[in-house]
Amino acid sequence: MRQKVKTFNIGETVLGGTIRVKIKHNITIDFCSYKTKNVIDGAIFNPLLMTDIHDFLNENATPYHADIVYQWILKNNSIRKDNKNELL
Repeated sequence: MRQKVKTFNIGETVLGGTIRVKIKHNITIDFCSYKTKNVIDGAIFNPLLMTDIHDFLNENATPYHADIVYQWILKNNSIRKDNKNELL
């Protein structure tokens, strides 16, 4: 599986101003400083635990920006798509 990475440069409405998301076997979400790109807060999630990801995003960003990032994760999370039948 190829790693997918996306950086969201949002500004002052999220912790640090930047959200970096990496999807491979796990989903890594880092809230980084807008200027220095140093990680301020971050977490690694199991791709099947989307509720935890949603909660983490909403704790550190506005609901609007959290939803933009969350929708990108849903679209690019191939592990969740492969296991869809197991979740039902």
